[in-house]
Amino acid sequence: MATLVTALGMIPSNASPSRPTIARGDGVPPMPKIYDRRRRLAAAGLLSTFVAGLHPANAFENGINEMAQYRTQAKLAGWSTYPGTQPMLGLQGNGKLASCNYELNCFSTSGDDSHLLKQWRPKAGSNAMGDLMEAVKAYPPFQARIDGGGFKIITASSDYLYVQFESLRKGFIDDVEFAITQAGGVQVRSSSRIGYLDLGVNAKRLNWISASLRDKGWTAPVITKEDYPEYFQLLNFTYDDYIRSVLSPQTCPSPSDPLNCLDPITAKTKTG
Repeated sequence: MATLVTALGMIPSNASPSRPTIARGDGVPPMPKIYDRRRRLAAAGLLSTFVAGLHPANAFENGINEMAQYRTQAKLAGWSTYPGTQPMLGLQGNGKLASCNYELNCFSTSGDDSHLLKQWRPKAGSNAMGDLMEAVKAYPPFQARIDGGGFKIITASSDYLYVQFESLRKGFIDDVEFAITQAGGVQVRSSSRIGYLDLGVNAKRLNWISASLRDKGWTAPVITKEDYPEYFQLLNFTYDDYIRSVLSPQTCPSPSDPLNCLDPITAKTKTG
């Protein structure tokens, strides 16, 4: 993968995947123009990683009503949902949540600037885990048109919370973690399992949760385009761009060229 990205000029050759240098702040050179980024990413297969043989996701009970419709359409069209593979989660050897890889589909309180969040801070004297649980349980699936497949709390303890969120149409699973530190801060990580970008999903999800916590007196910064210009410059991609490279082999025989793949439901209808 690093070779493909190097070929596109997105990372330097003979180097590990890392954040390109981009100046920030007033009075500094602007970010270089991204020339036809959609086609370049698509040609390298970076819009989404093609995943074969994945088991369909089990839709969560709190998904919106349309979720069942999409699952039925998928079954009739003969293709699966794509939950992806669960990564290594929890506190790592350094006592922190995992950092993000170079893909711009992740935010974490560990790692480089293009993905790095500031730790959230609960209101003094509050029950941090109680506030987190309350905010997550109140999360409305399909807010900002994301996470229509619902969510499920997988692990909850006095200092760690792990939640899975599911997309509506294709059953993508995102992993979200919170870990309370001994100093009272809260580590945060939200990441997509599949793809290079996320169409804004992780930012929208964390911004809703952080807003709920700010109402409770927390310090939990908003994810903005001023702080994460690379991430937000990729939001001109469409859902169809994102999805084409993870379709079934019948409709996407060449996953390295996702823009020429067909939607499986549309293809099924046209061919009878």
